[in-house]
Amino acid sequence: MKDAFLLFGFAALTFGLTSVLFGNWRKLNEIISEGKLDFYLSLPKNELLHILISKTFFHSWGDVLFGSALILLSIDYSFTSILTAITGIITGSILTIAFAIIINSLAFFFGSTKSSSDLGFQVLLAFSSYPLNVFDGFMRFLLFFVIPLGFITNVPVELLKEFNPKLYLALLLVTIIVSLIAYGLFKLGLKRYESGNTINVQI
Repeated sequence: MKDAFLLFGFAALTFGLTSVLFGNWRKLNEIISEGKLDFYLSLPKNELLHILISKTFFHSWGDVLFGSALILLSIDYSFTSILTAITGIITGSILTIAFAIIINSLAFFFGSTKSSSDLGFQVLLAFSSYPLNVFDGFMRFLLFFVIPLGFITNVPVELLKEFNPKLYLALLLVTIIVSLIAYGLFKLGLKRYESGNTINVQI
């Protein structure tokens, strides 16, 4: 039961935080394919960061509170556990956004890929809520080394059960690598972007 609380806690909290702080992560495909990037490119800011933070979902505070409550009820309050929990929340949120950026950036190369983006979101939501022991063989390899969903929720839970310095460093390293891939893919796609010649009013 404790493991289940932690698993759902990390899933809810990471999704909630990303939707509150970086709400446009689920709309990036639409912004790219419909030529709405022009507005962001005209401003002297990091365009990707500006896109992500320019929208928020107030209802996602419910996920944040729910996930926080589950985690607070399930951890012991040692320094290692608190550090691991905070690290898991941060890395899980970053990996969620990075995964979304990678999926949505395909719109630069293939046009609108909304159906694929929606499918990617559903995969992210579903598989990050399952414990690792229901997967083995190819599926476990896929969830760790191809689509690193296992690092969003399962690895922090494993670290809270039994802290492993190597696994902790692997979590940090994977987060950095996936983030760089996501940012690099977005920048590469940006070079192919053609203006949509639309006027977008931000309110």
